[in-house]
Amino acid sequence: MGSCCASRVEDEGSRHAKEQVKPFSQRGCTDIIWVVLFIAGWVAYVIVTIAGVQNGAPEKLYKPRDFSGAYCGSELNWNGGPNLLGKDKMTYTMNVSAMSDQIAKQMLCSTATSGFMLGGSSPLTATQQDEYACACCLRPCKHCIGSLKLGKGGDQTSTSGLSSTVTHRMQELTLLGDNGASFFDPAGWNGDFASQMWSSATQYLTQVCLPNCNTDYTSIANNTSSIANNNRTYTYNPSADDPLRVAWDALKITNNGAAGNLPATIASQFTFQALPTSVCSYADVYCVPFPGMTFSTLAGDYCGFEFSADVLNTVGQAAADTFQSLGGNAFKDMSVETLGTWMGDWEKSIDSFVIVAVLAFIIGVIFLVILRFFVGICVWTTIFLVFFLFLIGGGIVYVRSGQCAGAGLFDSGKQLIVAVTVAGTTAVNNAVQGTTGPSEELIGDGAGYVGVQSRTKSGYLCKDWSLTGPTYWPTFRDSSNLRSNFCRNPYTPNSTSIFQATSIWCFTTDADVKWELCSPVGVIQPECKQGYAVNSKTGRDFLLAGAITLWSLCVIWMLLICCFRSRINLAIALNKVGAQFLSHNPHVILIPLVQAATGVLWALIWALSACFLLSQVPDGYTDAGAFATYAEAYGTETIPGKCNDKWPTGFVWKDETCTLADPKCWRCGPPRYIFDVRFAVSFFMYLWNSAFIIALGQCCIAGAVGVWFFTPNNEKGKVACVTRSVMICFRYHTGSIAFGAFVLACVQFLRWLLYYLQKQAQAQKNRVVALILKVMQCCLKCVEIIVKFLNKNAYIQIALKGTSFCKSAWKAGEIIAKNILRFGVVATLGNVLHYIGVLFIMSATGTVGYFIVKEMHTDINPVVPLILYIVVGYIVGKLYMSLFAMSVDTALQCVIEAEELDHDGSFVPAALRKVLPASKAPRKAEQGWDEPVVPSAGKETD
Repeated sequence: MGSCCASRVEDEGSRHAKEQVKPFSQRGCTDIIWVVLFIAGWVAYVIVTIAGVQNGAPEKLYKPRDFSGAYCGSELNWNGGPNLLGKDKMTYTMNVSAMSDQIAKQMLCSTATSGFMLGGSSPLTATQQDEYACACCLRPCKHCIGSLKLGKGGDQTSTSGLSSTVTHRMQELTLLGDNGASFFDPAGWNGDFASQMWSSATQYLTQVCLPNCNTDYTSIANNTSSIANNNRTYTYNPSADDPLRVAWDALKITNNGAAGNLPATIASQFTFQALPTSVCSYADVYCVPFPGMTFSTLAGDYCGFEFSADVLNTVGQAAADTFQSLGGNAFKDMSVETLGTWMGDWEKSIDSFVIVAVLAFIIGVIFLVILRFFVGICVWTTIFLVFFLFLIGGGIVYVRSGQCAGAGLFDSGKQLIVAVTVAGTTAVNNAVQGTTGPSEELIGDGAGYVGVQSRTKSGYLCKDWSLTGPTYWPTFRDSSNLRSNFCRNPYTPNSTSIFQATSIWCFTTDADVKWELCSPVGVIQPECKQGYAVNSKTGRDFLLAGAITLWSLCVIWMLLICCFRSRINLAIALNKVGAQFLSHNPHVILIPLVQAATGVLWALIWALSACFLLSQVPDGYTDAGAFATYAEAYGTETIPGKCNDKWPTGFVWKDETCTLADPKCWRCGPPRYIFDVRFAVSFFMYLWNSAFIIALGQCCIAGAVGVWFFTPNNEKGKVACVTRSVMICFRYHTGSIAFGAFVLACVQFLRWLLYYLQKQAQAQKNRVVALILKVMQCCLKCVEIIVKFLNKNAYIQIALKGTSFCKSAWKAGEIIAKNILRFGVVATLGNVLHYIGVLFIMSATGTVGYFIVKEMHTDINPVVPLILYIVVGYIVGKLYMSLFAMSVDTALQCVIEAEELDHDGSFVPAALRKVLPASKAPRKAEQGWDEPVVPSAGKETD
């Protein structure tokens, strides 16, 4: 890390220190205490990580869970959950309640039953009858929006018909012989319910953990093993909190003949075959397989569901296609087959990938060479492009503000250009001739117009009236006002003929357009008598204001360019210098490469260690009790629920085994992860170390640029500036770099802490506090951007002058304040060139990669390799342009430092000689003035 040296180091020639052009010739260790604190932070990180490894279970972050939150394959689960040891696969069984409820409602709420339940021999009390009628929506109630839809068969008026319908519908769910084929048959007793249910499949399926993905109805029906002979069953009853439960129980046990054979139907038709306990460790209600469904094994111990062969034979491939469109097989195909094909294409073309990756770096070097010689053209082209964007944008908005209904935007724009051109030409001609043209006033339909407009709205030249044949003339013409080829509206006054134009017009010289309306000279946007494209007057005024604003910005932009021309030239020169530095030291790209590799490695290590901390959800974090209502467990819009009153939130599930004696059927499932103090320590070190890695790279690049910049021109490219800068940063300034990284990490950590508090406020349904915290995050984001900017410039000062972080930051702030316009222009143009560079390298890499892969591998689809090539180009472009931006920023501070020094101009790059003229005569070589000025002695080369 940092050296513990305390002495100052001087280079050769310190006897000329006052006259040397180097900003600071002595180096010493800075901010050593922060090296100690940084190490202490690492110790804290290691301690919490070791504690997390001892108690953590990172597999809980990805391991499949069942409907209650129990982990598949785990022997011990939270809150006395099931023993799932050996049950590693997350698959699906039937949600019996959801599947049977709609049939049970048909039985209970049909006219045949309601007549008995609400009649004189009803087994229900008066209060229970009211509750029953409300639950069936037989009468208007608060939770009803209309009568219930009772499914296939609808409302049954006789007990025999009702019994027959319910029996057939239930047998499609309970009989094992046809493996669900009858249930999925649209012509079956359940109709199209089977196809409709896939739009909300999770409502009708229950996630459970089983030993494998192949346990289904076939296992029970055809296997002669203990699975088939287990005879485990489940008899359906509405949930204990279901308002129809009382009526169900009463109908099930009644002996009243008025109920017909409905009690017998309940007793015989609502029993399901369930998987044995050796296969399914849950209560029998959760162990009923879904008819007609089979499962295949997916990655990560998950099972994918699909149709059985019997179902496909019954409903055909169309049903399977419907199933795919609703997400089942589509997910499986995407995750297994398509992804496999993609990976196969990439694997086949890996040789092309390596070649393209190398070429991406060569393309980056080529771009920097091009940038060095053409950066001026690039910058000025961009500047004028912005000017024309403002100008054209204002024109488009202005045209839109006066666009007539039915007219195209292009045609309206063309008419506007014609009107402006004619008005301008006429005004110039009048000025040259010293004359004043006739009045262009147009009243009404223009019958009295005497102006000199000679072009139509679309710009067609008018034909002289004397050259127009009588074929085109109406019989009521009035030729008394016709002159030359000027637009007129000639017709006999008081004529009632339909052949009257709405405004002035003329015959054109165009063969395809015989005649067209005109606008008076000077009228830019004539009134639209048929209405406007934008109906609202307010909307048109708003567009007009927008056009004026854009044109004002256009004028302001050009004024700024004129005022800042010298600073723009400085920015261009600095960009040329940055490109020249990279061309002299191409191996400097190793710094961001190593920086990126180290950052990725650190992120992986931290993520792995954080998994142990995140997965330690304490037993008391989630409420282990049961609740009577869903609202109590989940909450409402304004009241938090017991299961999600803190973040990370748990989830709500319904316990189908709850009893009538205590009908609390809603329970909580714990989240997969939580955030605690140990994670906060680990996360802060992640931010600190990540910021340190970035800062170290910035300081090394800045130091290399500084050494190269102040080296005499005849020595540039020969001095080992990169190696020396890296050595100096590691030896003297790791403490200062750690200090700056700590400041940034504190701001970032505070912003994430506010996000955590915002999520907690949202969990507590406190919208006001959540909004305040979100606003504070936005403010902190702005602070973070400022800190990053100041830190970067502070690291440049540290690299150039060897001062501590606080002094460097203060000095950087002073320099920025005194040269705010320089920094602003350089930053603005730097951002433009950054995006141009990334886009160029990315596009060129993708283009070259496409032709390479097409030439080397004609048998594969080039889409996936091409996407990867573009990603590589983007990454390489970001590396090069970030390095280039840091070089330019450092060069700017070098210029500012050099302006305060006496120098002979021997080190000034050619692009900056107008900015940094020599302030003293050159020294003779024998006096030692031509030695390269570097932070330490020697003239080693990289």
